[in-house]
Amino acid sequence: MRETSSWYQGLFEILKNDSTLINFVGDNSREISRVARLIVHIELGLTLLQTIAPKEPAITVRHLLSGYRFPAIDNDDNWLIVRKTRFYLLRYKGKRWLDCLDEYIQLPKDLKVYHLTEQNSPPMTSDSYHQRFLNYQQIIQQTPSHQERQIEIATAGHWLAKVDENEHSFGEVPILISQEIIDATSQSQSVNFVRTRQAENPAITINFNDLLVSAREMDERLEGHRINNNYHQRLSQVELDLYHENLDDFVRGDCLTLDKILHIVGLLNVGKSTLLEVLTYHFAKQKKRCALIVNDVVSSVQLAYLFKHCLEIPAAPILGRDRPGQLKKVYEAMLRNQGEEILAGGTHPVYEWFSNQCPLISFVETEIIWEFGKEPCHSLYQKNSPHNITGNAENEESDRLINKNKTCPFYYVCPRHKLERDIATSYVWVLTPASFIHTPVPLMVFSEKMKFAEAVYRECDFLFVDEADRVQVQFDEHFSPSQELVSTNAFVNQVGMKIANINNSERSHAASRLWVNFMGANSYVNNAVNNIYYLLSQEIWLVKWLGKIPFYSYGIWTRIIRELIQPDSDNVELSIVELRNNDRRVKHILRQLQGFLKNPLNRRQSGELSNLADDAIKPGSNRQNLEDIQVWCNEWLNNNNIALENPEEDIEWLTKKVQFAILLTILDHYLIFLVDNLNSVGNIRELENVTYSLVNRPPLDYLPKNCGLNPLLLRG
Repeated sequence: MRETSSWYQGLFEILKNDSTLINFVGDNSREISRVARLIVHIELGLTLLQTIAPKEPAITVRHLLSGYRFPAIDNDDNWLIVRKTRFYLLRYKGKRWLDCLDEYIQLPKDLKVYHLTEQNSPPMTSDSYHQRFLNYQQIIQQTPSHQERQIEIATAGHWLAKVDENEHSFGEVPILISQEIIDATSQSQSVNFVRTRQAENPAITINFNDLLVSAREMDERLEGHRINNNYHQRLSQVELDLYHENLDDFVRGDCLTLDKILHIVGLLNVGKSTLLEVLTYHFAKQKKRCALIVNDVVSSVQLAYLFKHCLEIPAAPILGRDRPGQLKKVYEAMLRNQGEEILAGGTHPVYEWFSNQCPLISFVETEIIWEFGKEPCHSLYQKNSPHNITGNAENEESDRLINKNKTCPFYYVCPRHKLERDIATSYVWVLTPASFIHTPVPLMVFSEKMKFAEAVYRECDFLFVDEADRVQVQFDEHFSPSQELVSTNAFVNQVGMKIANINNSERSHAASRLWVNFMGANSYVNNAVNNIYYLLSQEIWLVKWLGKIPFYSYGIWTRIIRELIQPDSDNVELSIVELRNNDRRVKHILRQLQGFLKNPLNRRQSGELSNLADDAIKPGSNRQNLEDIQVWCNEWLNNNNIALENPEEDIEWLTKKVQFAILLTILDHYLIFLVDNLNSVGNIRELENVTYSLVNRPPLDYLPKNCGLNPLLLRG
């Protein structure tokens, strides 16, 4: 949604034509482009480090990109620079930064802005390419703008649209758009978005008596619709206890101040939702836009209906793309048992937000049409005439298809898009947690590509959250999804079954390097899961050692090393100097394992540990693998001057802990690959619905604004 590629295009073109890079890479345009792109991104990250923490090693950028406020960030201005830069480097988080940094170090010096011999050294700028360095400094101070979208209305003529013919193929529907249609719709090809938010959004204080007046107005308006919500009666029973900072206690009050974040807490059914609805009405009638997050789609539509059609306040629910599924939910809850006028053929007002009327269908030249919810609103295209095709098989498709992604001329007046027009002019947006996070702002409303979370931040004067605990649970599920690895319908099992279905059919559509890597990673994950499950079932003490706290491979190795250095850490009081020395020693030993942690089955990076890891997941003797690990453990202890208190007993426990850590590192590494690439292979339909929470993750744009998505954590 953010424009994060245009910033490097000029530098990219210069690098692609650099003779040093061409000589180093060879005559391979794709590889030249890849390395040039890598250079500019790594150097941007190193410039960030030079700007805010010049004495820190290059590896530190990995932590800056993770989203957590690193100790080296000593003030808010530097933290803001980090958040801006993260937009440009989101795809270089975690292990990818380490891999690309390694590759950057190996490049010729004449290509690079920074001198760097190893990851744990601070980067030093060279005198060469000073202008490139200045460009990087300018970029990290700028927040990337949103990508722009343009509506291009289809002109008169013959057009085509794609429709689903069956589960695996598409058909083409011919459409004839006449000049009369273009002329008739040309006067209404825009919607004026109503803006209420000012640049400054100051705190506001509301007298409770004013809210009671608004509540009485709401009741009076609802009387005409035979709705008895008793807003005034319910609100008059509410008493406000406001926190007083000087007294450190709550005191009775009659004024409510809204300033930044405000929490309103109370027992069940004391009137919290009533207060929010009255507040929303109170501000919306003053033409201030309010966003209200509720728990589900039905509540969203019910409240939007109440405000728009009963309280006469422009309002709209913010819904996702599955309009047929949403209509089914609303029908069951709201429309099935409506009054006599509905049974006699009347139309409930909320139907205007779920209209299945598509004017374009009248101009389709075949009997095949699209289904409700799959209208080709922005995907009309044309074909060149046959004599204009070049005949080049490679370019035939691009030659045939022109004018793709044109918009239907009925778009701005279409009943199907009534909801979008209401969103543009409403003073109340009623959202669900899912629509707040995932739903894109319609093209009719904004030309910029953004989700409603950003639109609310930019365009709403107030954001109210009802049932905040339930909404928080849904946010947690979106940003920190959890999956079972071992169970009947576990994630790994589901992926395996989908892969088997694909392999049982013709494999040509899945013949890509990514697909081969994906299947290989899935095999490693399954082998690691099976071996871990076996190990934990045989060694109950290991389960108790892991405990209930989530863990990951780097943390388990750290725990093993700390226990070796300081066996009785809970019972020994250490000085600050001793603690710091222990921390340095742990980091030193962990540094020896970096290659293995980055790529556990790569022999060039991991050495002997890679061989042990390979044996650990291969069919064969588990006893032999344990013996080999024990030999490695003894050498490891000797090399690091670590002595065991009870050598015979402790070495056996250490061996099995290390075996577990090796298997966990394999699982961690390849499971991350699977999860990160679900979307990339998701165009193969069998994998689209493996797991909604992992495939449909929040947009990457959200990560620079906070600590971001949690890393992969595992539970025993």
